[in-house]
Amino acid sequence: MTEPVTLILRAPIERRSARTGAVVDRVAELRFRPLLLGDLTHAIDAAGPGNQGALLLQLAARSAGVAAEDLAGLGIEDGMAVMEAVQGFMPAGLRTGTNGAPSSPASSVLPPTGANGVQPT
Repeated sequence: MTEPVTLILRAPIERRSARTGAVVDRVAELRFRPLLLGDLTHAIDAAGPGNQGALLLQLAARSAGVAAEDLAGLGIEDGMAVMEAVQGFMPAGLRTGTNGAPSSPASSVLPPTGANGVQPT
């Protein structure tokens, strides 16, 4: 995917004043741009070794131009939609979760074999 993706959040991100706690900014939608190599290298460095969740969070934040802390505070439904949007920009080898269509729900039936393991003709 090479086109930007816009995601409307179910629950907007609210940025609050450190001094008063009042909401000073509300983000109701995020626009994700395609990832660059620099996004990946930055995310790897920021996440640290073996932290795949933090890596995805850092990639999403860079793609959307917001702080990772803002994304970390999203509800699970918005968060999963964010991860799905970002993974749409990634090559299959870097994606998490399922990468393809599930296999057929029908059971596999092997052809019968004879007593010696050779298939009868």
